[in-house]
Amino acid sequence: MKPGAIARRTVLGGALAAPAIRALPLLAFPTGASAAQGTAPDISSDTPAIETRGGKVRGIAQGEVLVFKGIPYAGAPVGDHRFARAPQITPWTGVREALNYGPACPVPARTPRDRTQSIFSFLLPDGERTDQSEDCLHLNIWAPRDRAGGRPVMVWLHAGGFREGFAQQYAAANGAVIAGRGDAVVVSLNHRLGPLGHLDLSHVGDPAVAESGNAGMLDIVDALHWIRDNIAAFGGDPGNVTLFGQSGGGYKISVLRAMPEACGLFHRAIIQSGARLRVHDAETTRIQTDLVIREFDQPRDPGAIAALRAMPVGAFLQGIERAMARDEAHSFTTPRWSTAGFWFEPVAGTAAFPHQPGAPESMQASRHIPLMVGSNRNEISLSGSQPEIEMIGWDGVEVMLAEDLGANAGAAIARARTAFPHLPPVEILSILKSRRFRVQAFEFARRAAEAGNRQVFNYEFAWQTPLFAGRPRAFHGSEVAFVFDTLDLIGRATGAQDRALSREISARWCRFAADGVPTVESGAPWPRVSPEMAATMVLDATCVAGPAADLDLIQFLLDNDVTGQRHHA
Repeated sequence: MKPGAIARRTVLGGALAAPAIRALPLLAFPTGASAAQGTAPDISSDTPAIETRGGKVRGIAQGEVLVFKGIPYAGAPVGDHRFARAPQITPWTGVREALNYGPACPVPARTPRDRTQSIFSFLLPDGERTDQSEDCLHLNIWAPRDRAGGRPVMVWLHAGGFREGFAQQYAAANGAVIAGRGDAVVVSLNHRLGPLGHLDLSHVGDPAVAESGNAGMLDIVDALHWIRDNIAAFGGDPGNVTLFGQSGGGYKISVLRAMPEACGLFHRAIIQSGARLRVHDAETTRIQTDLVIREFDQPRDPGAIAALRAMPVGAFLQGIERAMARDEAHSFTTPRWSTAGFWFEPVAGTAAFPHQPGAPESMQASRHIPLMVGSNRNEISLSGSQPEIEMIGWDGVEVMLAEDLGANAGAAIARARTAFPHLPPVEILSILKSRRFRVQAFEFARRAAEAGNRQVFNYEFAWQTPLFAGRPRAFHGSEVAFVFDTLDLIGRATGAQDRALSREISARWCRFAADGVPTVESGAPWPRVSPEMAATMVLDATCVAGPAADLDLIQFLLDNDVTGQRHHA
């Protein structure tokens, strides 16, 4: 089979011959019934102080869940630590009150958007906002109150690409329900982003900043070290850590699988709408770095690093905005599967990150880590915000896709219609606009399986909300509340159907975190992906597994290099 080719053989014959495992029931809320009914559990500040390597911390209790927010896992990356690895924690005396989320990493400003009428912002509401500070390396923990030992640990990495975001970016990304069921200890965290996390100054000649392009990823590695050393005190098993993340969170997990230091610190990985096969390399970042050095009128020598470190963070970020607005930042082409050159992101080819995420060496090195990777059917649903598109015809679909697909638009539409014969034109438009997520997730799974990973699982989330005449469909991020089982917690449940699916999806994620196989009682078995078996679990009102319906479409997009990967972040 040629590289990139997808097997078309039937999947179900051998894929279900999995080792016998203990299946997890589809759980309700044994300790979180009040959340399921739309009311919050009682809170209490009468909670124990827990010893960590930095000192004692005390959170609050919400029903039978202990919640700790804003625990530092490393020191502030300021001064000589800007563009370098963060210092260790300075221990404190007494008890630190872990009550509020920590600050987010400062990032370049984005043009404000009026979201007052946004359907998508309503369906996936923002979480609690916090200040921005370079002293941003904090994490949050939800743990069962009894802290009986050995529970799986699930570490959530937030969305926002490599350029923005924070742990509680989505209100739905709240670990209270999962911890309340006793399924796992849940952790979320903040880390450096954008130019503070990924400005590659290795070209300037100071070995102290050789990993400056990966500083934000090394923050996550430091958080994983903290979890290894401390999580047992919260009832978690440091030998059973699962990373899960959506969009940019998935990007980060893709990279962490390729970082040797990280691979010993987590044991399973779930990538949701964020598989990345390639990020920046030294050639791409050299152009970025030159633009930044010129913007600040600095010489190309270590003196530039000292000047950038001495600069107030606001002035530094404003200069970055000016540099990345230059025509040169937008005019060079990056390789296939890469993002645009003006985005800051990790840099492959260093000691900490030797090979690209999709490279054979990275897939081989992480083949022992069970992997779940997937996407949503309608990541981009144009009619959600533009209702007039709902009535588009086939000719209109081809016109709208011509800019993306060129002469391949008609053939791609034909293959999509064969894969999904009952869907109207607007849904085919959405599927093809969303293609980069589906194709890259499937290709990531295929490469992992070909590298010898025998526990690879692919999914497509297809459930469509009945709200707003169904126009949002299975949009980008719509699965997050189902994974955390927080539809009721955020007030977005619409009835029995989505509540049942939410319980099933969350149970499957927790089962995977427990033993690497997302199987639940009364649910459809989930076949593995293998080099011979291209299997997908479709997560919908009724979850169905089998050969991927869109295999021919995916292969066509791969063969014709119209996967939509270049210049996206």
